[in-house]
Amino acid sequence: MSLFRRIVREEKGAVSTEYTVLLALIALALIVVAGDLGTKIEDVFGTVVASLP
Repeated sequence: MSLFRRIVREEKGAVSTEYTVLLALIALALIVVAGDLGTKIEDVFGTVVASLP
């Protein structure tokens, strides 16, 4: 528990926690965008394949 209190008291601990939260949000946004983009690409290729004779 003393490690946790030390991290909370130190400014470096707060900064690293903020960067960790920011990095997690960026990673989440990338995952959501990649999933959506993958679905759109799949739709485009499906349309192309369906239009082939």
